[in-house]
Amino acid sequence: MDKSIFDATTSAPLRFNGGKLRIMHITDTHLGKDNTKFSLKLMEHALDREKPDAVVVTGDTISSDCDREEVFERTRQFMWLFQNRNIPVALTFGNHDSESGVVTRQELMACYNEFSCSISVDE
Repeated sequence: MDKSIFDATTSAPLRFNGGKLRIMHITDTHLGKDNTKFSLKLMEHALDREKPDAVVVTGDTISSDCDREEVFERTRQFMWLFQNRNIPVALTFGNHDSESGVVTRQELMACYNEFSCSISVDE
């Protein structure tokens, strides 16, 4: 995936599907012990139906009831939704993303950025 189209320093004009850009916003999924399979299916359906050019995720992706291993497992399951469809995704954190203390935001961002579809910046 060519991430250069998302670089603010790019001087060339951005072009998308006939001049239109479709962005999907996903927030507060709280993927946890009871809802992950169902929630991922719903998101798969929405992505396949809407066919966004990019996705913005605005936090609270994983439930605070998950242990460390589950956080990374669910994060990777979530990211595969976008990776498999070659959809760029930008992620920010919500107030619940690191409240349990089992992972840091830096560790979560590193997990997100394992995927080439991530256009998120760890600052």
